[in-house]
Amino acid sequence: SLLMRVCYDWSKGAEKHNPSTAKTNIFLHSVQESDVKGKPRTGKK
Repeated sequence: SLLMRVCYDWSKGAEKHNPSTAKTNIFLHSVQESDVKGKPRTGKK
């Protein structure tokens, strides 16, 4: 399985985000089955 994510650092504020000049970076990270598998519920709410 592969995980893909593209994002913007919103700590710089919305006014600094310019989609027309933003760099496109795609980072791929190979994940293990245990990273994406659900965990058993403990019965607590």
